[in-house]
This record gives sequence, C-alpha cells and structure tokens, in this order.
Amino acid sequence: APTDQVLGAQYSSWQCTFEQEISRVMQNLAALAERTWTVRRYWDDNEYETRFSTAGMQLARFIQEK
Repeated sequence: APTDQVLGAQYSSWQCTFEQEISRVMQNLAALAERTWTVRRYWDDNEYETRFSTAGMQLARFIQEK
C-alpha cells in the first residue's frame, strides 16, 4: 500500500569500468526512480521498457558528448 514513509533509495555499482557499467546503471537508476518516487504505477513493464529505450538512447548520446 502507498506510504509516505519512504525517505529515499540508493543504488550502488562498482568493480567495472565506466564503459562496462553505464548502460546497466542508467537502466537500473531509471527503474529505481520510477519505483521509489511514483506512488502509483502508470506503465506496465513493456511500456516502461519502450519509454526507457527512447530516453536511454538520448541520455547515452548526451553522456558521450560530455
């Protein structure tokens, strides 16, 4: 049941190079944020994956440019 008692969440990643880890971290952080801060799920898993793949490609291009 929804609760107002969640203070935050943490995602840890280590032991890999940036290149090995970045796509996995981007996807997991997006899912973590969705599940932590959204009280009600708006999308099913398939729709979430579709939306993430579009945003993920844009974010990957932005990271590579920096």
